[in-house]
Formats: sequence, C-alpha cells, structure tokens
Amino acid sequence: MPQTPAATEPTFSMGDRVLHPTKPEWGTGIVTSAAPARQDGRVCQRLQVRFDREGLKTISTAFVQLRPVSADASAIAEPAPATRDDAERSLGQLPDSATDPFATPAARLKGTLAQYRYGSSPADLFTWATDRTGTADPLSLFNRHELESAFDRWKNTLDAHLKKVVSECKTLAPAELAPIIADAPAAARDALKRVNRGR
Repeated sequence: MPQTPAATEPTFSMGDRVLHPTKPEWGTGIVTSAAPARQDGRVCQRLQVRFDREGLKTISTAFVQLRPVSADASAIAEPAPATRDDAERSLGQLPDSATDPFATPAARLKGTLAQYRYGSSPADLFTWATDRTGTADPLSLFNRHELESAFDRWKNTLDAHLKKVVSECKTLAPAELAPIIADAPAAARDALKRVNRGR
C-alpha cells in the first residue's frame, strides 16, 4: 500500500509562499515547482523555491519541513512602515483583532488568543516580525537579538492584555467560550490556565 504524507505535513503547490524553519534570514520563498518524490520509502515532495534573499533552492520535504506563510498574513500585517521607528512601534503593538473597543469581548478574546500562534523559534520570530511590521524583510531593519528582545516585550504586553480580556469575558456563557478556547493554539490555552491560576 503506498505511503501517504502525514496529516500534519503540508503539501505545496507552485506559487505557495513558505519559510525555511532554520533559515529565517533567507526571507519568504515562493514555490516555483513541486514534484512528488520518495525518500527511503517515504512520500515527500521535491521543491524548487525562490527565496527573497537566498535565490533559488532545491528542497526535499523529507529533510526540511517548510513552513507555509499563512494566507491571512496580509490581513494580520499592518501597512509597511516607512522607517525603523515606525517598524519598532509596530513590533510593540497588538493587532486590532485583539484590541478593537467596538468588538465584542468574545471577538477580542478570540483575536487575543490567536496571537499565541507565534513562538520563539527562528521561523516563528521571523513570521511574527514580518506580520507585525508588514515588511518582507524585518532583518533589514533589526538584527535577531533586537527582534528577540522586542518579541519578549510584546509577549509580556500580550499576557497582560489577555488578563484584561478574560476579566471582560466573565459574563459570557461557557457554551460561547468553549469553541473559542478549543480553536485557540495550545500556547494560548496554557496562557489561559496561567491567568485562571492567578485569580
């Protein structure tokens, strides 16, 4: 019986935007060709990917788990800042989906929990900086240490904001909260546990 890729492994097509998980400095890549392949009996893909700052690379998904750039990244990212100062301010801000005063508490909670999709791995850090600043190459404005420090400050801001939003959601019915929490990233559920323990 032919082996199929694991459900957690994405399949890429020509035109997909990707990041290399251990080479964020290469920038975003665009898949220029995708062919099925096998490596040691395992189904995989042989990809040609043109990276913003590294050019054309041939990659087998048997060895590298490329990360898809989310289709909603353009909706998450703010307009590209004109200066480093603008970009630095953008790195410190939470998106409107988490802070909009005209949104319902449930919508703000959902938007806040969604922000926990960013981790501290090099690829996550690059994606976070790209999404927050709207620039294709945040490493042209900041070095990695600066981005790590900015991410730590932003994460503290996010945690404080989550506490505020949770207190605003006290009157919501459990049936309304359950699907929001179920759809949240694992890191967001962990953050909710910390908030609830601190009450």
